[in-house]
Amino acid sequence: MDPALLLLSLIVFLPVIAAVIIAFIPASQVDMIRYVTLAATVTVLVLCVIGFGVDPLGMGWSQDSPTAYDIAQ
Repeated sequence: MDPALLLLSLIVFLPVIAAVIIAFIPASQVDMIRYVTLAATVTVLVLCVIGFGVDPLGMGWSQDSPTAYDIAQ
């Protein structure tokens, strides 16, 4: 499977999976619902940063393709 397709699928379907998990947690366990929501949100954020092409450890871009700003100059 193409890594980009896998990444995009995870970004799209991970919130759906988290919503299904949250639907089965009793309403009395508010903290558990919050933790599952937080975990899903942080995971999707990290996947989006990876998909966007930012290298979080190097504080730079992991792709060297020209941007619209570079082309306009």
